[in-house]
Formats: sequence, C-alpha cells, structure tokens
Amino acid sequence: PPYHALSYTWGSWEDSEDIYLEGCMYKVTKNLAAVLRRLAQDTSGPQNFWIDAICINQDDPYERNHQVKKMRAIYEQADCVKIWLGEEEQRSDLAFTLAHQLVDYNARGEDTSLLINDPRIARHFRAFQLLLWRPYWRRVWVIQEVYSAKQAEV
Repeated sequence: PPYHALSYTWGSWEDSEDIYLEGCMYKVTKNLAAVLRRLAQDTSGPQNFWIDAICINQDDPYERNHQVKKMRAIYEQADCVKIWLGEEEQRSDLAFTLAHQLVDYNARGEDTSLLINDPRIARHFRAFQLLLWRPYWRRVWVIQEVYSAKQAEV
C-alpha cells in the first residue's frame, strides 16, 4: 500500500512516552510522540507511515541490521518523505517565511540581495540560522532520506 516515510531525530530516551497504535503499546521518544500528535491532526484522512522506531524491532539486532540495508529503498518507494525538524520554537515560523520569500524572489527573477540586505528581516535570518542548528541536520541519514525521496515535505 502507499505510504509516507518519516525523517526525524529520535531524541533522548530519558524522556520517553508510551503511545498506543492499533491497540499495541510502544515506548517512543518525546520527539517522536510530538510528531505523531501533529500527524494525528491531519484531517485529510488515514495515511500509512513508515517510522523506523516503530516498524523495526529495536530489540532485535538482526532485524535492525537487516532493515538498515533496506533504508534507501524504503525512502525511495515512499510516496512522500515527511521531514520533522521538531516543534516550532525560536521563531522558526520566521525562518520558513524567509525561505518562501527567497524562493518567490528567485522565481520572479528579482534581485534577492534586496531582501537579504533589508534590515527589517534580520530576525528572520537569525531564526533561519537557529533552524539550521537543530539536531536534525547533524544526522548523516538525512542525506539518504531526503535525497531518495520522490517528494519531501517539511
């Protein structure tokens, strides 16, 4: 069946949560619990997700190693890779506003230096910098997960 794959940072197991999926309990990190809550708010209807911490038996080294070899194919075959950078914080909304503005300027063939040099949006650049410092970008797997995607959404 069609599915989405999740690209995210596990986070610390120190603050884990118990969740229930289809009647089964799973212990997950707070970060995964947060993205699952956000995905549950999607009103477009039921969707299938491949999420490593849930779909791979983390207590079985053989299964983990076997599945790691399939990761590229899993992300290539997903209809969409959903990228979770974490909860909104440090004005990450401004970072996304800036990214959209830069894309719009570029698409219209306008000089992006006008936007870049505008002192009124300095805080947008700071928010963008903080977004790029998030733990997600320190994961080596990000390259494979995003590069392999047919489509990716943040």
